[in-house]
Amino acid sequence: MTLIALNSVLTILALRATIPAARCAESTEIPPWLRGNIEIRYDLDYVGGSLTEDNTIVGEYYRESHLITYSFIFAPAPGVALFMDLPQYVNQSLGYPNANQMVYDPSIESGTMLGTDPLGEQPLYSGSGLGGLWMGIRGTPFSEAFPRRGNLVTWLAELAYRYPDHNNFFTVTDDRRGAGPGGSAIKLHMAFSTTHRPAQPYISATFTRQSSFEADLYDENGEVLVAGESLDAPNIVTIRTGVELTAFENTASDAFFNFDLRLGYGYQSWQTIPSGLLLPSVLSSSKSIAVTESEYSHVMAGLGLYYRAFEYFQINLVGDIYYHTPHILEHTYDVSTGSDSVGANIFTELKVLIR
Repeated sequence: MTLIALNSVLTILALRATIPAARCAESTEIPPWLRGNIEIRYDLDYVGGSLTEDNTIVGEYYRESHLITYSFIFAPAPGVALFMDLPQYVNQSLGYPNANQMVYDPSIESGTMLGTDPLGEQPLYSGSGLGGLWMGIRGTPFSEAFPRRGNLVTWLAELAYRYPDHNNFFTVTDDRRGAGPGGSAIKLHMAFSTTHRPAQPYISATFTRQSSFEADLYDENGEVLVAGESLDAPNIVTIRTGVELTAFENTASDAFFNFDLRLGYGYQSWQTIPSGLLLPSVLSSSKSIAVTESEYSHVMAGLGLYYRAFEYFQINLVGDIYYHTPHILEHTYDVSTGSDSVGANIFTELKVLIR
């Protein structure tokens, strides 16, 4: 009788092992216990528009970034995952296809770009290199991936720390500009999703608090004016909501194809930066001080495509369109971005799922 009972228990466990766990939305999914992911993601981020002063267009600008992120995720316990993200900036650039020269106007005791001559050579600032390493932990206190819990909602919480990036975009070493934001940072992230087949609605919020860091201020000839100036990086809030719609699913091979219809809102607080980066032309007198870029917001809408070919491989393709609110670029000058500032973020992601 004991052998029969033991055989029955083993049979039940074997049957349960063959039943696939419920799958969460992409924004709330983590690897199962003692499993992990290896991920490579490529981001193209672009925003551009006009520069205006006193409601008059005085130039054009764009910001462009090409970023590859290498991610490693491991789940040491059920519902808990440790992760590491290493960003590599292939290129980060600021360009000005068309802009006027900044000249001193004694009537306002400041610089102006109104009615001045076009710049003979439009500046381009470009950098590359590794960014600060992210390390963190994420967990799912409630998860649809554990059917025996009976949870109808998946809740993901994340805490991460970014190490300082000493080779950042504001630093030039041996005539080579770095890339990345500079200082250390702490990120808090939460996401919620639920399943109403074939739909998985979700909402997420991220708060990133960045610390101040030091960088040198340079003149137009590349000579150091101030060494080790303290700069304040911005804090960032991002809120996203959307719904994943399943177009195809094969539970036997764990294959699926999902659409993600998404909306979002973002806010970036003020920051201090070296003068002459966010404007194509500035007065020499402002080169020796840290200037303030004012706060601004953006709204976005996008589409995501998630395809898992089989249990061990997935590819994602996501595109978002942004609209940025106008804001002052350097507080010493009355020049702001125009109301036509729009941008796009497109990324593709390859996942190797160790299962």
